[in-house]
Amino acid sequence: MTTVHPPLTAEDFDTEYDAEHHYMFIQHEDGDMLYTYGHHRDEEFARQVNEFDIELCGLDAEDAQRTADDVHHRWAVLISPKPEWRFWIDTDTGDEVKESTPGAFPISLIYR
Repeated sequence: MTTVHPPLTAEDFDTEYDAEHHYMFIQHEDGDMLYTYGHHRDEEFARQVNEFDIELCGLDAEDAQRTADDVHHRWAVLISPKPEWRFWIDTDTGDEVKESTPGAFPISLIYR
């Protein structure tokens, strides 16, 4: 039987890079995706990703043009518990983890 861990919360995705740069998302270890908790803050998520790309990644403002249309909604489950947590998400279709999956939590992502 698969262990069901308590789901993550919005606070688990808060990232403070330094005193001036605080974001509502985390970055995948490969840098190819950014994740935030929930399905209800798409515009703010995209805005913060643009700020992050300009301020910390050195992208030109004209190239940092993410919008709410770039946000994808999925469901995830925790596969390793806190504090060393890791989650599973089907990034292609969202079919493997559903809202009804035990321990599932809403997640939004932006592909790089």
